[in-house]
Amino acid sequence: MNKFQCLDLAHIHIIVDDLDYAAEFYRDVMGFIEMQSHNNLINRGLSTYYGFEEIWDRLEVSLRFLAFPNVLTIKLVKISVKGYGGRSGSLPSDQGMARIYSSGGAGPVSVVVDDLDAAYEYYSAYASDYSARFRISLLSPPVFLSPLLPHQTGATQHSALYGNKVVLDDLAKRFPERAKFQMIDPFGMRWEFNNPVDELPGRVAS
Repeated sequence: MNKFQCLDLAHIHIIVDDLDYAAEFYRDVMGFIEMQSHNNLINRGLSTYYGFEEIWDRLEVSLRFLAFPNVLTIKLVKISVKGYGGRSGSLPSDQGMARIYSSGGAGPVSVVVDDLDAAYEYYSAYASDYSARFRISLLSPPVFLSPLLPHQTGATQHSALYGNKVVLDDLAKRFPERAKFQMIDPFGMRWEFNNPVDELPGRVAS
């Protein structure tokens, strides 16, 4: 029996090479409303979550959110390595997650749970049980995202939040309050588990 409850679908990730091009499609063709962007993040917590802690100081992540309000949010993700050649500074092939994050396409389905530690304990125990019927794997323990620099949260001119400093500042403030881990199920589907940021345990951002 699970020791945690799933509270909400947060968003789905889509790995892309060009955020502007991808946002234009989902905005102008699919009808999503563009929201906030996080640009050129070199962020230890985020890199650890994505499975690249050993090169966190060279991993550059950019994020852009779009939404069908009250229905679905998507997070466009672009990941590259500073100083490394290849397509858009693509990930070196010797990194364990490179094939997942350089190939593009669907990323994790992101859900919010009431107790992130209980969720991790449950899936970690299952992953360690080699007699279990299904094989799953975890990328890292729950990790808090590192704080943002002031210029790393914004909104493009196409965004519903363009010029709304109050909301953007609040989003930036909440960024390091978010903790998460990722699980890959037996069918290759990736799941991201998040804490509810309004009910935080007393932990410090990594």
